[in-house]
Amino acid sequence: MPRTNPGTELRSVFGRLLATVLACLLSAAHADEPLRNQLRDHSSPYLKLHGEDPVAWQDWGRAAFDTAQADGRLILVSVGYFACHWCHVMQRESYRNADIAARLNADFVAIKVDRERHPGIDARLIDFAERTVGRAGWPLNVFLTPDGYPLVAALYEPPARFAALLDRLAARWHSDPQGLRKLAVDAYREMESTASKQNVVPPIDTASARAALFRTALEYADTISGGFGQQAKFPMVPVLDALLNGCEQGDAPEDVCTFLITTLDHMAALGMHDHLHGGFFRYTVDPDWRTPHFEKMLY
Repeated sequence: MPRTNPGTELRSVFGRLLATVLACLLSAAHADEPLRNQLRDHSSPYLKLHGEDPVAWQDWGRAAFDTAQADGRLILVSVGYFACHWCHVMQRESYRNADIAARLNADFVAIKVDRERHPGIDARLIDFAERTVGRAGWPLNVFLTPDGYPLVAALYEPPARFAALLDRLAARWHSDPQGLRKLAVDAYREMESTASKQNVVPPIDTASARAALFRTALEYADTISGGFGQQAKFPMVPVLDALLNGCEQGDAPEDVCTFLITTLDHMAALGMHDHLHGGFFRYTVDPDWRTPHFEKMLY
């Protein structure tokens, strides 16, 4: 058996040790690198709009969650879409605000989601917002624990309130991460349990349900200007469609049908209708259907 040269063996061991040390140093240096905005060249037009934000936006995916877990940071998932007016307002006011961006980059892993690319994610987070704050919409901002349990939902917030929310969450997470995580896990399990019970739907008395619909519609109806409520006016298409069906079938009360005609006439004749280019705007900002919010939806 040939003898091994001690010098050669030592050089080999030293070489392996050096390679290991260099690999560890490179890995540590990479881990310490600040996150960078990943959206500049994204194929989604909406996400690409956020490519110049000072926030280090990450694309939705396993890598972002792995980073959050490795760093022990909370996650912000911000959902929007290209035609969303208030999404652009919040981008201008908050996500391009250097002070707010610094807060986000220091204490959170920020993920931007195009709801048209990830409708399933959007639906789950919308459900969480509706259950916890009683309303939902876009921009939809949901804060998660590093392992993905939802903590807090917020919609559009002015810059000062959004910055204060970031500060409160970061301070609570730094002082009591386990307690905050337990709250999130317990709340999630309770909501899942409630949802599973709600999936058992008892038989529906159709006639009683339709009568309740007509009665409730009149409780909220603006019988003078049409529509529902006394503030911004949305078309509420599924409700109007159900009322129209009731009028056509002959089982809706006469005052429901009168209200429906008033509503449709005002929607067609006033500001909700785009008289120049056709179609209808998403809603009017006033209760009289005169001042549209200049946004059209395809759904």
